[in-house]
Amino acid sequence: MTTTGMQIVDLITDNGKPAPDMTHALKLLGNGSMQAGLTRIGNHFKAEISAAFSKGLTKGRIQGSILGILGTIAAGKTIALTVNKQKKSAAHETEGKDILRAMETSPIPASSSSAENEHLQTSGK
Repeated sequence: MTTTGMQIVDLITDNGKPAPDMTHALKLLGNGSMQAGLTRIGNHFKAEISAAFSKGLTKGRIQGSILGILGTIAAGKTIALTVNKQKKSAAHETEGKDILRAMETSPIPASSSSAENEHLQTSGK
């Protein structure tokens, strides 16, 4: 609600105003008709509410859009990180299989293999 609207509410709800002052103000607003004065005040607050609703709706739409964009970015980053992790894992597994295949297909002399095993056992590895 605008500052002017709040001031109007304060004047209308003020308990210290005598009835003749209130009716006189309503008559002035309605060009001699209290009913027209009340209608004018009602229309003013109807427009206030409409403006406040519109402002709130616009603000809500902006907030919703920002949250939607941020959510989409977060989901995209999560998916990208997951895919990247899977690719690295697959590349690592492929590299390991290549090494294993090369080691299995290469003939290793029996004498060097036993010497290497003895060296590993004495060094504590």
